[in-house]
Amino acid sequence: MVHNADDGRVYGRLDGMKREGRLSAMGPLAYRVREPQVGGVMLVGDATGFYDPFTGEGIFTALRSAELLTETAHAALTRDDLSVGPLAVYGERRRAELAAKSRVTRGLQLLISRRRLSNLAVRLLARRPHLVHTLLGVFGDFVPPRELLRAAFSRRV
Repeated sequence: MVHNADDGRVYGRLDGMKREGRLSAMGPLAYRVREPQVGGVMLVGDATGFYDPFTGEGIFTALRSAELLTETAHAALTRDDLSVGPLAVYGERRRAELAAKSRVTRGLQLLISRRRLSNLAVRLLARRPHLVHTLLGVFGDFVPPRELLRAAFSRRV
């Protein structure tokens, strides 16, 4: 077994494999960012935090956060008040609007990091294709995350 990957979680998954070249690993890439505590500063896109890019949801998040930022910035500029208070509305709205999707994404990241749990989830999804379609809709940002619960507890098979 080769032991030159930085992430210790990789080792067990490589048992019995033959190395064909230099082994390298990358990740996790996700990070969270606190809101700026100074006036005149607002963050948008990946500057507000970052999901591991396995579903592409960062594009929607960046675009939607830019829309919310412009609404808050316009109101603050109209009032000529770029202090922390008025600008904080943006962060509050962004977090509230994107919270459900963020929880789904973090849940999926947790699931992926645990092999047995991942295998169990794959078997469950294989028996419940409507749940797969709902999950893909959530990641495609055209199905609200709350629909996952409805799909998960529905009796459709």
